Formats: sequence, structure tokens, C-alpha cells
Amino acid sequence: MELCTAFLVEVFGRSLAAFDLRIHGLKHYPGQTAAAKNILRFARNSKLTMEPERLTLLLEKERSGVSEVVKSSEDIQDPYSIRCVPQITGAVRDHLSFIQGVLRTELNSVNDNPLIFAEEKEVAHGGNFLGQHVAFAMDTLSLLLSQLATLSERQFARLIDDNFNFDLSPMLVSGEAGLKCGFMPAQLVTTAISATIRVRAAPASLHSIPTNANNQDIVTMGGIAALKNVAILEDLASLLSIELIGLAQAADIRGRSQDLGKGTRRAYEFVRALVPFLDEDRSLSEEISELATALEQRRLPVA
Repeated sequence: MELCTAFLVEVFGRSLAAFDLRIHGLKHYPGQTAAAKNILRFARNSKLTMEPERLTLLLEKERSGVSEVVKSSEDIQDPYSIRCVPQITGAVRDHLSFIQGVLRTELNSVNDNPLIFAEEKEVAHGGNFLGQHVAFAMDTLSLLLSQLATLSERQFARLIDDNFNFDLSPMLVSGEAGLKCGFMPAQLVTTAISATIRVRAAPASLHSIPTNANNQDIVTMGGIAALKNVAILEDLASLLSIELIGLAQAADIRGRSQDLGKGTRRAYEFVRALVPFLDEDRSLSEEISELATALEQRRLPVA
């Protein structure tokens, strides 16, 4: 998401000011600062972002009390789906660290029952087998992934909507809009995927069903909580693939893909090696699937 955000800022010609590390250092969450650093790293050396001097001029105009209609391309503050990405993915990063800690503790725990304490020559019957920590952690992971899916869907919606995409063509259509669908079918897919992920993100750990003649009358459902994340991750990879393909299309419509930042340029080239420019309407399903597989296999290059 941080790569997509840097890419989106560039094709929109917006400022990176919201990712100023001074802002994020004041929040004191390590994940948030790491997220902002990552966005800046991906956009390094970009020639497409708004110059800091331009943003400063706009801010001074606002402070001066000058009353005038400001065009959308001169909005000082971007929407939350761009401006607040470090606050979102930063929270995801910090909670992932917590989840990793839970799993590390679980993997190094003794979960047998009964337990034999040889030195004391005693046998103790307990319940260390109950994986409540893991169940909660896996349900939390589902929530984190769902929020990333929502963010990607919202970014893509802005990218294809000519009311919000800073003079890009509607639906990222190549040439004159009207007789082509462009990325409209792709947006229908993103909304469907996002909705599916939200349904799957519902906590499994709430749904205890007693078994074993009511001996096991509290069941964590941790296995289900973990397994549903497999499906969520696959859907999220498809969602991010659609966004990346759209971002590459936007860069080509701008005609300035060579001016992308160091990281986003490498991502653009990787996408273009798999997915050609959408000049005429065609099915993107196989290309989306191929790119999603590449994302799952971590083959997308990073700066």
C-alpha cells in the first residue's frame, strides 16, 4: 500500500508534504514513521510530485485570508486515503509486530496436557492446549488485511473517477472517452473483492461451538481464524494488482513514466513486463492473476 500511495501521489502530481517525518515523529508510533519513510523512499527522485515551494505558496494564500475559488488541482490537503496512509499502514505494521510476538511465544510454549514435571514426580492436568492467544491474533490479522483492502479500493476509486483524478481520463480510458469501458469493469471487481474480504474478516473466535459431550464447551476457532486469512491474502493480492495496473496506466496517460521516483519506476517497469498498456478494451483477468501471483511470491522489486 505504501508503494501504491507513492505512485498515486506522483500520477496525481500531489505533494509529499503529508509524509514529512517530523509530523510522524510526534505521534510516537514506530510503524507510522516507518510507513512514511517507505513512501518517501519509493518516491525518491520523482519529477512528478508537487514542488514544496508550490505547496508553501498555497498555504500562505490560505493563511492570508484571500477569498477565491480554488480548483481541485490546487487543494492543499489530500483525502484521507492518501494523506493518512502512514497512520493506517503504520497501525498495521505495529499490530503485525504484536501478532508476530504472540506466534513466537506460542511456538516456544508447551501446549501438552497433561504435563509431567519429572523433578517433582507430578502430573498436572491443565489447558495450555487452548489457543486463545492465537485465535485473537488471527482475527486481528483479518481486520488489518481488511483495512488495507478498503484503502486500496478507495485509492483505485479515485484513480478512475475524473471528478477526483486530477485531469486523468474517466476510467483511465486511452484516448477520447465514450465508446470504451477502460477500467470500469476492474472497479466492479475491486468493490466485489473488498466486500468479500470484509465478510471474511468477521471474527471467528466469537463462534464457539461446544463439543466432546460438553467437555470442550469453549472452543477458540483459532484454526478457522487462521485459515480464512489465506483466502483474504489471495484476494488482497488481486486487489493490489488491479491498483498497480491502473497506476501504470495513469503514468502512461500522463506520458511521464520516465519521471517516476526510483521505487515507483521499478514497480512500473515490473507491471509493464506483465501487463501491456490498455489501449482497447480487453479482459484483464489473466494479467491480474499473473501479477497477483508475483505479489504473493514477493517478486515485485522494491527500491
